[in-house]
Amino acid sequence: MPQSAVLTDSAARAGWRRYADAAVLGLRAHLVILIIPLTFLAVSTVMTAGLDDPQRAPVLALIRAMLTVTLPAALVALFFVRLFQYAVYIKPDSAVKQLGRDIKVLFTSPALFINALPAVAAMIIHNKAAIEMKASIPALNPFSWDVFFAGLDRAMHFGVDPWRLLQPLLGYPAVTFMINNLYNFWFLLMFGMWFWFAFKSRHSEVRDRFFIAFTLTWFIGGGIMAVVFSSAGPVYYGNLGLSPNPFAELMAYLHGVNDNVIALWALNTQQMLWDGYTGVEKNFLGISAFPSMHNAVVTVFVCAAWQVNRGFGQAVAVYAAFILIGSVHLGWHYALDSYAGIALGLAGWWVAGFISRWHARQPWVRDYQRALAALAR
Repeated sequence: MPQSAVLTDSAARAGWRRYADAAVLGLRAHLVILIIPLTFLAVSTVMTAGLDDPQRAPVLALIRAMLTVTLPAALVALFFVRLFQYAVYIKPDSAVKQLGRDIKVLFTSPALFINALPAVAAMIIHNKAAIEMKASIPALNPFSWDVFFAGLDRAMHFGVDPWRLLQPLLGYPAVTFMINNLYNFWFLLMFGMWFWFAFKSRHSEVRDRFFIAFTLTWFIGGGIMAVVFSSAGPVYYGNLGLSPNPFAELMAYLHGVNDNVIALWALNTQQMLWDGYTGVEKNFLGISAFPSMHNAVVTVFVCAAWQVNRGFGQAVAVYAAFILIGSVHLGWHYALDSYAGIALGLAGWWVAGFISRWHARQPWVRDYQRALAALAR
């Protein structure tokens, strides 16, 4: 074998060894964001094991959904986030050329994928746990808190249901349609934030804090609290046979807009979830009102975005205000659900700060950061 070929082969093996060593270091450095999803899955599995027909989310189906739905949606969201960054504070000479460079780095940097894979695995595990737990809530603890939450909601707002306070400002079909669309954008923002932090070239304290806060908030709020305080929300108050129904006029307004003016996606989703709960549809994705995970998660997003850039944080904070309003106006939540979600998101971010700061000081994290930096050169 020619000497040049021997050198080339040796260099290739050395390169692959560097990648493998970095991947092993990366797995240890990511254990801190894997522990909570694994715990969530273990708790969910144990709690649902005694049910007659526990719903299970196959891992292969979750991976397929991640590749065919979540990833494309995340790329769309990241495109808009990147355009916002270009316009507000990066301000490149050519946005098109800069976007092209971003895409090139994404698909040609091994360090990005080595850093991303454990984070993506954590999210797949988290999704499996969250889906299985949420679908099992009514079986674990039938809805029993709606009357209490509706009454407390009214008492907190001076004897008036919060949706009635919003209706004079929001009770117009065009406004409701806009809020509905903004509310649905939450999913794109979530997917975008996941992948933006996952595919960072550096393993940073803020990145750890985001994933810890997100999964911890969901485990506590969308898992434990959702089961203990099992409730369906205003949209299903009448469906549960509760009377009098203080939300009948709100739902009549929403259905009137949907039937006579413009389609509201929220109503189709609400009906789909109810059909799953009653068995009309085979798959049940779950119904849970307290606490509002839309508000909890978007609060984590505000905190994380603020760490990245103040302008980005301000933009997400404005969006979070629409989520708070929309959660009540569209009948998904009692205002109390949303307040509790915001408090939960702030608490999750605060606790995650202690964990991520401790983790950043550990020697194995520094070893991994050096390995990643060497791959990027």
